[in-house]
Amino acid sequence: MNSRTRSLSTAICLAACIGLPHLPAVADRQPDATDVAGKRPLDFASDQVTSLAITFPNDTEPVILERSDAGEPFDFAGDGTETADAAAVDELLRILLEARIEAAHPLSDEDAIAARERPIEFGIRHTSGTEYTLRIGRRPAETDEPNARPPRVEASIVFDQDGNIVELPETEPEPENQEPGPVFIEYDSDDPDFPWSRVSESVTLSVADTVFEALPGDITELVEARPARDRDDRN
Repeated sequence: MNSRTRSLSTAICLAACIGLPHLPAVADRQPDATDVAGKRPLDFASDQVTSLAITFPNDTEPVILERSDAGEPFDFAGDGTETADAAAVDELLRILLEARIEAAHPLSDEDAIAARERPIEFGIRHTSGTEYTLRIGRRPAETDEPNARPPRVEASIVFDQDGNIVELPETEPEPENQEPGPVFIEYDSDDPDFPWSRVSESVTLSVADTVFEALPGDITELVEARPARDRDDRN
């Protein structure tokens, strides 16, 4: 056994003996930015999350859901009249943690640029203390020149049964609706070894439309009324 092997064995033994905190398993520690399809960047369970911070597009401050121990119900630090909806929060975490990459796109992609303008941001804290940030967005559906009056079509000229000219009403073409763009996701972390931070700096990653469609529009979708007894206990 050479010195390098002995050092590695010693380090493993020490880690086991002193009980270092469990670090999250991150799928594919060395992802290739050109081969990301099907990869799952966050490979840990929702019961290993102790905090979820959500910043909605129209907000400047995050809404925070926390719990003291992994696996316990989340608490919502609001005005005391509401508490986290456990089922809704667990489902949201499942969607975020199980998201798989569909493709990589250039950073200059016009849809990706539009998606980055108004993302919904999620801050996830793992039981190890590691924090991950996910920014998810998409270009919304658009109507061509929504504020401009469409060009008018010239009226048709026809004759009635008596030979009189009848001018048909002018018609306006229906504006064409543009479908929303792909759903893009960006990853970041305070873990310097988290590889998906580097990937997100070189390409824009897309995920399934269903990920975006499952995201809450506001915090009311993740909380419920707190029982009166619990409100009294908090006061």
